[in-house]
Amino acid sequence: MGGGGMGGRGGGGGMFAIEDELSLGDSKPAASQPVVVPVKVETPAQPSVTKTDLLKPISVTVAEGESLQDAWNEYFSGTRDLSEQARIGHNKQVRYTARLLMKRASRLHQEEKHEQARESIDNVIAMLMGALRHSQPQPWMYEGLGLAMRANLAPLAEVERALMSAVDYSTDVDTMLYAGLYMADIGLTERALKILQDVSVSQPYRPEPYVKGLHIARELGDEKGIQWAVTGILSQAWTRDQRVIEYDAQRSAEALLIKLKKENRLDEATAFEAEIHKALERDCRVVVTWTGDADVDIQIQEPTGTLCSLRNPRTTSGGVLTGDTFATAARRTINGYSETYICPQGYTGEYRMLVRRVWGKVTAGKVTVDIFTQNAKKPHIHEQIDLGEKDAVVIFEVANGRRLEPLGVQQLANLREAQQAVGNALLAQQMNQLEGSLAVRDLALARRQASRDGRFFMPRRRGLVGSRPIVTTLPEGNSLTVQSAIVSPDRRYVRISIPAFPPISSGVGAVSTFNFATGEVGRGLPDNDDEQQGQGGQGQGGGQR
Repeated sequence: MGGGGMGGRGGGGGMFAIEDELSLGDSKPAASQPVVVPVKVETPAQPSVTKTDLLKPISVTVAEGESLQDAWNEYFSGTRDLSEQARIGHNKQVRYTARLLMKRASRLHQEEKHEQARESIDNVIAMLMGALRHSQPQPWMYEGLGLAMRANLAPLAEVERALMSAVDYSTDVDTMLYAGLYMADIGLTERALKILQDVSVSQPYRPEPYVKGLHIARELGDEKGIQWAVTGILSQAWTRDQRVIEYDAQRSAEALLIKLKKENRLDEATAFEAEIHKALERDCRVVVTWTGDADVDIQIQEPTGTLCSLRNPRTTSGGVLTGDTFATAARRTINGYSETYICPQGYTGEYRMLVRRVWGKVTAGKVTVDIFTQNAKKPHIHEQIDLGEKDAVVIFEVANGRRLEPLGVQQLANLREAQQAVGNALLAQQMNQLEGSLAVRDLALARRQASRDGRFFMPRRRGLVGSRPIVTTLPEGNSLTVQSAIVSPDRRYVRISIPAFPPISSGVGAVSTFNFATGEVGRGLPDNDDEQQGQGGQGQGGGQR
C-alpha cells in the first residue's frame, strides 16, 4: 500500500498514490493564501454547563516560525504512552475540543467573521490530522475531518488525500472500512471501491465490503467491480430477513451476463458463470424438517466452539441459521416446516447439532434430518430421528472444509464477541438510566403525537435493563482481624493489636444458582457439607454460620 503523502512523507506509489502538489485545508491559490494566525481553543461566552462539559478543551501554543500542524504533531507525540484509562479520557477531550472549535466557527460565520471562522476550522483539521498521524484514530474523526475540510471549501482531491493518509496510518481493518464507507458517501466512489476490495482481500468472510461495493460498482458501471461484489455476496449465507441482498446480487449477475452475451464476449461470460457456480458451493448444509403443530429449534456447535442458534444466527466461523419457522394457524403446509443451517466455507472437523422441541407435538414423534457436505463417499445423509420428551443430538463431520484460518484465530474472535455482548448489556443498563432525560422525553412525545395523527403505531416504551455477573469470594473457616503488627529488632517477637470483636468462624451453606443461558433457578449445596449432601439437598442453607 502506497503512502498517502501526508506529514512531510513522500507521495508514495501504488493504488494510493495522489499528486503531491495538493495542500491540505487550502482552497485558494498559494499567491492569495491568508496568513494563518494560531487560534487557542476557547469556551463559548455563555456555555451551558453539564456533566459532559466538565472536560477541559485542549489548547496548543504555536512557537515563532512553527506551523499550526507542527504544534499539534508535537502535542500528540507526547500522548502516545498514556494508560488505557487515560486514553479513554483523552479521546473524549479531543472530541470535545473539536466540537467547541466547530461551534466557534459556526458562531463566527453568523457574525460574518469569516476569516476567524476559517482559522478555527483550520485548527480542527490540524488537530485531527495530528491524531491520525500518531496512531490515535477514532471512527468519528474521518467524517469530522471530511466535514471540516469541505467547510473550508477544500477540493475533493484534498479530502481524498487526507482520508488516504488516515488509511495508510491505520492499524486495523475496521479503520479502512470506516474510511471507505465515508468516501463513498461524499462522492469519492472510485477510491472507496478500491479500499473495499482491499478490505475483502484481508477479510474475505466479511459481507459489508461486498454489499456496499456492489452499489458503488453499479453506479460507476465497473464490470470487474460488479463481478467481484456479486461473487462475494453469493459466497456468503444470508438469513431470511437479509435474503433481499442475495436476490439483488443475483439480478445484477443476470444483467451482466446478458450484456456480455449480447456483446459477443462469450469467454468473459463463461468465466463469470464459473465464478458464480464456485461461489454457490457450500461446505455444509443441514435441513431439519417436521410436520404437525409444533416448533422445533436447532443449535449447531462448530469445531471452533462457536454455537449457531437463534440467539446467534451468524457465527465468526461462517455458519448461518437462516431463520425460525413454526406452525401457525394462518400458515399450514403439507410439506412441513424446516430449520436450515448453512456454512459456505467451514472448518474440517466434527459438528454437533442439538434438535429441541420447543412446544407442540411433531407427527409420529419424528423429524427428518438432511445433511449435505462435500464428502466424496457420502455427500448426503438422510435420517429420521425420534424427538419426544427428550432432545436429540446429531453428530456429523465435514471432511473437506475450505476454511483455512487457524482455529486459535476464531477462538480469539469468539472471546472478543463475548466481551462485546457483555458491553452491550452494560450499555443497555446505562441507557435505562436515561429514562427521565429531556431527550428521551421529547422523543417519546414526538412519537406519541405522530401515532395520534395516524402515521404509525407507537407501542408503549419499556425500560431497558442490563446485568453483569460479579464474582464474589465468600470466606470459609476461622479468621482473625489484626489492626497492626510490630516485629522486635531481633525478630524473636511479634506484637499485635487485636480489635474488640472476637475471631470469626464462617461457612457456606446452601446456595441458590441461576443459569444465565436458560434462566433456570436451582439450589446447590457446598461440597464440604456432608450432612446436607446426605439429605438429598433438602437441608436449609443460611449464609454465614
